[in-house]
Formats: sequence, C-alpha cells, structure tokens
Amino acid sequence: MAIERSGESIHLVYDVRNFPFPDVNHAGKIVADEVVAASEGWTGAYGCGGVRHEFRFEANVVGRFSADGGALTGKEVWSYRLTSGETVRMHFDWSATPQ
Repeated sequence: MAIERSGESIHLVYDVRNFPFPDVNHAGKIVADEVVAASEGWTGAYGCGGVRHEFRFEANVVGRFSADGGALTGKEVWSYRLTSGETVRMHFDWSATPQ
C-alpha cells in the first residue's frame, strides 16, 4: 500500500492483484486524524455457474491515523452493484504502518 498525504488530501493505492484492475485507488480527505476516501467506480462482469453477472464496483474507506501519524487503521467496504438490483458487499478491517 502506498499512502500519499498532502494537507487535508489523501490518496491510497494498493496492489490487490484483482482482475481486471491490479490496483485499488482511493482519494479522500483528512480532518484531524479521521480519513474518509472512496475509489472511482468501474463496471465489469464475471461468469458464475454459466451465468454472466454485470456489476458496478465501488469502494469506500473510513479510518484514523494514530496520534503520532505513524499508522493508519481503516474499515473498507467493496460494493458490487449487480444489474439484477442486488448488491454484494465485502468488508475489510486493516492497518498500515511504514515499512
């Protein structure tokens, strides 16, 4: 994961090796130590059980920097909005520290 922080802006990029895009990119704001960021949405489709499922992908992150600014913890939700009207959501809790 790469974290680019400038003033009240933040850009998160990390390699998820996820077809069709290898990276998830989030852009957002920082207020005090709180972070709110979202990915650009994109459309795609996957086959499952002989059925093609088309979707729109979006991801959102809420998080907080530690008091010393050396770590970021986040709660992330990936949403796959299917053209059928259903939504599949994946929830992640993560933390990032400098390497």
